[in-house]
Amino acid sequence: MVTLLASSAAAGEPAYARGPTRASMQAIFAQLQEVLPLSVEPQVFRDPANAERIRKALGKLAELAEGLDGHGEGLDPGALFLGRSLERDARRALDQYERGSFDSAGFFVGQLTESCIGCHSRLKSPGDAPIARGFAERADFDSLDPVSRARLQIATRRFEAALKTLEEALASPHYSPWELLGPITDYLTLCVRVVDDPARPVPVLARFALRDDLWVALRGDVDAWGEALVDLAGRAPGGHPVARARALIDEGRSRILYPSDRRALVHYAFASRLLHEYVATHRERGDELARAYYLLGVAESRIGRGFWVSQADFYLEMAIRMAPTSATGREAYALLEEETLSGYTGSSGLNLPPDVEQHLRELRELIEPPAPRRL
Repeated sequence: MVTLLASSAAAGEPAYARGPTRASMQAIFAQLQEVLPLSVEPQVFRDPANAERIRKALGKLAELAEGLDGHGEGLDPGALFLGRSLERDARRALDQYERGSFDSAGFFVGQLTESCIGCHSRLKSPGDAPIARGFAERADFDSLDPVSRARLQIATRRFEAALKTLEEALASPHYSPWELLGPITDYLTLCVRVVDDPARPVPVLARFALRDDLWVALRGDVDAWGEALVDLAGRAPGGHPVARARALIDEGRSRILYPSDRRALVHYAFASRLLHEYVATHRERGDELARAYYLLGVAESRIGRGFWVSQADFYLEMAIRMAPTSATGREAYALLEEETLSGYTGSSGLNLPPDVEQHLRELRELIEPPAPRRL
């Protein structure tokens, strides 16, 4: 979690370059460096000889993540949200470990990287993190498959290694196309948003399209992504970033042929790059920032694939709270409600937890205040 921008566009200095934030991120990585290798093998994770190291690392990690709130205006709301997610999972992992629920604790330790991945894949990188060089390639992680290793490399900000690992996975016949939908999304997101190299995926996608096990719709999606990368990368920048992002989203939507169509993925990635940069460097509350958060929620709801840390929900809620009675606030609520309800709907119908139902009710009252009671 180091790719964080400063509080104003005028300042221009990345928060990760500032002493306190940089020191916090290095300390967080030191604790991840301690606990992640121990969590890979269940017998190592359960070994009483490692108990004190694990407890200490998880406790310190939660403390450091909580301390990110103290950086105030140095971190943008998205970074703070992901920091709180990291703290929450560290505390859950420690709680389950103390209870002796090692499988559950190991699960939460594995989820720690999701917050890091979410943060690292938002903004353009100033370069790979030297401190993490060789970490994902340690012998402790020999059991990791390429996709899992790439996720770890993204989490530790080793982007060039992650791209190479993902390219290896995309070229491997050992993965079915269905298994590669997530890795392809990660790969395109890194190329467009993080390393700013939209040309790199074009030949990779062309080779992937030659596989004889792609279904017809996916082959069409892959062809559309390659064309969009060339087209959008060649366009001259100009205009307000929020307006440009909306135009990209609208253009992508116009190319969708059916509900599960993924051909707009690259348009959403380019739009989200503009929007992440905008919300990370602006604090002026009002319709424009609310619109940026809403559009970012739209884009992330189509790009994000993690069920664990939903940035889309967070950005939509930011839009609602920033301009609740505006058209943007109402649109944001409608999408958030729809995404939430669909996530809790299954073969047994709607199973909405009481706290989630209450949260939706509170947000709905912001956009539609209850009528005053008549005496």
